[in-house]
Amino acid sequence: MSGPGTPVNVITNSFLIKSLPTRTYYQYDVFAPADPKPQKRQRLIHALQTTVYPHVFNPRAVYDGNRLLYSSKVIDTGVYRVHGSNQNAAKDAQGWYDITISRTAGQPIVPANVNKLMLKGEATVETTTATNLLQLLLTQNKNQDSPNTGRAYYIPDGKQQLRGDGG
Repeated sequence: MSGPGTPVNVITNSFLIKSLPTRTYYQYDVFAPADPKPQKRQRLIHALQTTVYPHVFNPRAVYDGNRLLYSSKVIDTGVYRVHGSNQNAAKDAQGWYDITISRTAGQPIVPANVNKLMLKGEATVETTTATNLLQLLLTQNKNQDSPNTGRAYYIPDGKQQLRGDGG
């Protein structure tokens, strides 16, 4: 665990970030070898964390919508079985997925590494990974429910009705 660090200003297009997370995160590969569509991957990871193995994923991990999972605690690597729609389905029924979770070779991620990039301009693997993690943490709740398909998506929070007359 890291302690307090140097304050850094981060400008976003939606809200002020007053401090960076202090937890260390660990990076995992998921969905090897099967690779269902993005929406299905999102649903499977959601069910995995909230219904099937909530005791393992507490606190919940952050999923990038593709193949990476970030957790603030060490997760046992292995195969986690989850059903696409019904966790009470018979074990031999169709729709079960084996999600293989394995720790990546990367070092633990310290979000404070963003400071090295912001304050010193040091672009390294660590600063890039920490920046990517920070972006996922900022959108974590929405990412849990919206598939990341590589295209922009918009959430209904704070939406405004625009007039069509240019005004």
